[in-house]
Amino acid sequence: NRKYQAEERRIEFSFPMLILRTKRFSGVFDKLGRLRASRYLAWVFLGLVPFVAGIAIYLIATSLVNVLMNPSVVGEVARDLGAGAILLLPGINPMLPIVYGWLAIIVAIVLHEGAHGIIARNNGLTVKSSGLLFFLVIPIGAFVDVDEEQIKVAKSRASLKVMAAGVGANVIVGLSCLLCM
Repeated sequence: NRKYQAEERRIEFSFPMLILRTKRFSGVFDKLGRLRASRYLAWVFLGLVPFVAGIAIYLIATSLVNVLMNPSVVGEVARDLGAGAILLLPGINPMLPIVYGWLAIIVAIVLHEGAHGIIARNNGLTVKSSGLLFFLVIPIGAFVDVDEEQIKVAKSRASLKVMAAGVGANVIVGLSCLLCM
């Protein structure tokens, strides 16, 4: 049993980064990847990404124009919010409440990375592991380790679906939350 657990979980530490790697979710990725709905969702995700990228470029461009046209107003807002506004961590950033902020981050990360794993399995790609990334003890990310060699030799459509899955899942969840409000 211990040998199985040693193979199941792997901890890597390279100061100050800590990586927890596991294969526990492979079964979930397999089951959900076999569903016909995941095939259709992959196409929806693939269609959403260029649209979302266009909106992001527009928002960045308008923000840049705002900074260049009204630097004094932007500076005043930055001073009012304080230095913590630069960091996007709930509880440190004054605009992000600690409980709801962390809950939102956890949900977004799980759905984002889960979508990558599900769509990878739907397209016949191997998911080697998944896990969490920490800066010391602060969680800063997650990952799904899809076999890179398979992605390189896969049809471009399949690899694009896998890459678009995370963003697409986050957009759909975000839109669902807005509709519920």
